Amino acid sequence: MAQARIADFTVRVAPDRKLDVVREDPADNRILECAVKGKSEYLVTRDKHLLKLKRFESAQIIKVADFLHVVREAGSL
Repeated sequence: MAQARIADFTVRVAPDRKLDVVREDPADNRILECAVKGKSEYLVTRDKHLLKLKRFESAQIIKVADFLHVVREAGSL
C-alpha cells in the first residue's frame, strides 16, 4: 500500500499557525501551514498559486521535475 511506504519517510504535522498568504486559493494556505510547521526545505507541487511564491519561509517551492533534479544532484536517487 502506497500510504504505508510514504509513512516511512514522512512526518505528520498539526499546524499551529493560521496563514493568509495565497488569496487566490485560500486552501493553499493549509499546505503552507504544514510546510512551516514541518520546517520543510522543499514544497513540491504543480499548484500554480504556490509555485508563484517560489519560496515561503524555509521552503523552496518547486515542481516535481526540479525536485528530482535536486535529489539526483545530491546523489540521493
